[in-house]
Amino acid sequence: HPSYSGLCLMLISCIQSDATLTKLFITIFDGKDFDADSQPLRRLKNIKFRHCPVSEFGVVPFMQRCPLLTHIDVSFPLLKHIPEVHPVPLIEKLSLTSTYVPASEVITMVSQLPKLKVLNVGVLGSGKASSHGPAVLSLDDEALLKLTDAMKECDGIESVNLVQNAKLGKRMSRHSTSALTYFITHVGRRCRVRIYPHCI
Repeated sequence: HPSYSGLCLMLISCIQSDATLTKLFITIFDGKDFDADSQPLRRLKNIKFRHCPVSEFGVVPFMQRCPLLTHIDVSFPLLKHIPEVHPVPLIEKLSLTSTYVPASEVITMVSQLPKLKVLNVGVLGSGKASSHGPAVLSLDDEALLKLTDAMKECDGIESVNLVQNAKLGKRMSRHSTSALTYFITHVGRRCRVRIYPHCI
């Protein structure tokens, strides 16, 4: 269907479950061969699942069939893991704000995205900032060091959002200070960085 061959698909608060998303997926393809070159989502570049209560199981079918994706927003859903897609799209903007995704998976993903320009990982490790405390947050100083190393290879990085990752610098130890300094030195000086409030 030509109407689905555009550049952006926004599914904001209109999808209520993985089952609903699967039905939408089937409707879009309407019985077509999912592997055909003429499939309607192949030219999709921007997809948003923001505030949709879906998991990686509902997201994977879309991502697997959108090889040209450059912008992905899966903020505030029930995502617990980054969907495995091969080959990995050349993503330029990745938003994982307030998801349950562990920092280790974000680090691995970023290391495969040399074209990355924007990374939003606020409240990482918590599904909802309002109902989860710092104990469940996964982005700590050790993880930030590793994430920084991964982002050092992203020559075009422009913006990083670390808002409300309360474990960053929490102990204010020598190690904590060096993690933030290391990030600012190697990545932060090249882009617009949002760390506050409540992360230090």
